Amino acid sequence: MDRDRFIQLIAVFIVAGCLVASAIMVPLVNSQRRELQIGFDVEIGDRVPPKYAIAAAALGSFRGIAVDALWYRIERLKQEEKYFEANSLAQWITILQPRFPKVWAFHAWNMAYNISVKTHTADERWDWVMKGVNLLRDEGIPLNPNATGLYRELGWIFFHKMSQYSDDFHWYYKQRFAQEWQEVLGSPTEGATTAQTLARFEPIARAADQYLVFSRLTRDARKTLADLGEQYPVYADSFAAMSDINLTRASELLEKLDAQLRSEDPAVAQALEPVREAIEDQKRRAATDALSMLYEDKPETRPVVEQLEALGLALDVDTLRRIGRLIMFLQYTPIETFMPWAERNLDPADMGIAKMLLDRDLFQGLTSFMPFLRAKVLVDTYNMDPALMYELMELYGAIDWRHPAAHGIYWSFLGVRRAGELLNQTKIDYINTDRQVIHGLQQLMHFGRVTFDPINGRIDLMPDPRFIPAYEDAVYGSRAAVEQSEITQREGTVRNYESGHENFLIKAVLYSYLYGADQQAAEYYKRLRDLYGNKPHNLRDGRYTVTLDDFVMGQLLQDIDMQSVSRQFIDAMIMRGITQGVANTRFDVFERFLQVAQTAHAAYNKKRGQVVNAATGQARLGLPPFREMVVNTYVQFMRNPNAPLIERSRIYRSTPLPLARACYPKFFQDVGKQCEEQNIDMSRAFPRPPGLTDEDLQITPPAPAEDEATIQRQ
Repeated sequence: MDRDRFIQLIAVFIVAGCLVASAIMVPLVNSQRRELQIGFDVEIGDRVPPKYAIAAAALGSFRGIAVDALWYRIERLKQEEKYFEANSLAQWITILQPRFPKVWAFHAWNMAYNISVKTHTADERWDWVMKGVNLLRDEGIPLNPNATGLYRELGWIFFHKMSQYSDDFHWYYKQRFAQEWQEVLGSPTEGATTAQTLARFEPIARAADQYLVFSRLTRDARKTLADLGEQYPVYADSFAAMSDINLTRASELLEKLDAQLRSEDPAVAQALEPVREAIEDQKRRAATDALSMLYEDKPETRPVVEQLEALGLALDVDTLRRIGRLIMFLQYTPIETFMPWAERNLDPADMGIAKMLLDRDLFQGLTSFMPFLRAKVLVDTYNMDPALMYELMELYGAIDWRHPAAHGIYWSFLGVRRAGELLNQTKIDYINTDRQVIHGLQQLMHFGRVTFDPINGRIDLMPDPRFIPAYEDAVYGSRAAVEQSEITQREGTVRNYESGHENFLIKAVLYSYLYGADQQAAEYYKRLRDLYGNKPHNLRDGRYTVTLDDFVMGQLLQDIDMQSVSRQFIDAMIMRGITQGVANTRFDVFERFLQVAQTAHAAYNKKRGQVVNAATGQARLGLPPFREMVVNTYVQFMRNPNAPLIERSRIYRSTPLPLARACYPKFFQDVGKQCEEQNIDMSRAFPRPPGLTDEDLQITPPAPAEDEATIQRQ
């Protein structure tokens, strides 16, 4: 046999071997493609929208080549900063390869970050940021439900782009986001406890379980399994497994477990009966129209739905936001003012909703219907599970869903929960996504209390001590772990750990004290003294040997000295007391801010109240009397034409009577002219405080010129 023929035979054998090997590998490759959800087959392809399946079928095997060419072109365009062109090509890749998570992540990031900053108006920026959010939330994640990276990217947009402060338009994002979610879920009770917040949200979570979400066990069934796991620890893992899988698999697992338990432990089998009944009820409800079930359970809702249909309104997010918007106006506007405004400005559909809201006969029906509509919109429009939202509130506290960081926590938490369901998730994806949950909790601790006035669109984010324990547990673990001797024995990283934890405890004391959580402030101050009071630098300064009141004042005054803004700080504290305390009828917060301001006022006057100039012999006077500063700040706020009269009226009506009496003579003339210009009845919006006579109202000395010129408000 010559050499050429031998080489040919060897080549034939190699090709044959490769063909055999490839044939053997095909089932394994196809199995991994299904697990990784990166391809189409009968099982997966029929669950995607038609546009994706048609595009994939049309190109067939050439789809991969097309995607590679487009992706190469996108990288070139990105380097050339041609983001709009890259955006168009990325959209094509998502259609050709919807199971490719990285292109979804790039596409969303490109819109939310690269393209948005190329626009010129706040509305345009908001539109592009939300396009990035909607792309991941409505398409990318549903098509790749176990791609942890997509949850991380979505959570990051909420956390970094909206709730942080790096974007020039971040306050606009916060305002638009708060308005949208107040329209969707209503205004939460300011300062509510976790129990009160859960009670308010519970009907929405229950409506989702009863009428809308049938892919998993209901919240009540999962709680039953958790309780049984504590009661029968030997079966705890099996019960937990049923809670974390879809309804079909949970039903199959329950049947197998039930067969085992009936012979081994009949009592446990009997205890599982409520779970079995819940599964059967869900199967029945899944095959029934949601509205039919709602009418059967709550007949009073039928007239409400019929009335909305008569107005030409569907049961969707647009209708819910219309209703929510009018509820907001009614909350902040007297009826006698609202109705004339509504007749002039509302379209027929909105006017019909307004009449429904004021109809006593429909009140009970609306009360029963709103949780259903809110749950339906959360599931259908926002791709969110109300039961998981409820679970996060149980786990972390009174989450306000008007805050973007709350949504960052939701999507990051969901990504962590689903991280182990596929093989294509790396450890770094899991760690970074889990870390975003912690960052979100930190954000809620520092800025989690949302104060939003929908009338003028003003929003303020204040510290919320309710999230301090959840953040501490997430970062430092259980409180007992901080005091473990094995931790304190290690040097190096422990020094940084202790420094960070000490600073955290200081913040915890300040936030808790300033916002009325007195017991929590005392507990954290005790821990601060016990853990770090004996440190050399603290013993030298006597930092934690003073009372809680003196410690808080010392920390605040230290900041004042550093910034040289004593007068502005005092005025700001008074303003915060008015806008954060009186405006929300939180008089404990009002008194706390006044106490801080008064302490700072006394300390400043004691330290710098009178300084004699040796050259001239002249003395520089200290701050005006504190009561005078409170009155002047309040009067300036009431006179301010940039603050809507409706807002000022609401705050005035909640003002303590002594303060109202002291201030009313100083602002009623200016405010009266403003009311007259806007056709508002002064006697209704700003009624005269009891005890003030006409003679009193003639005494209207202006505030000193120096005060008017130098006091600055936040």
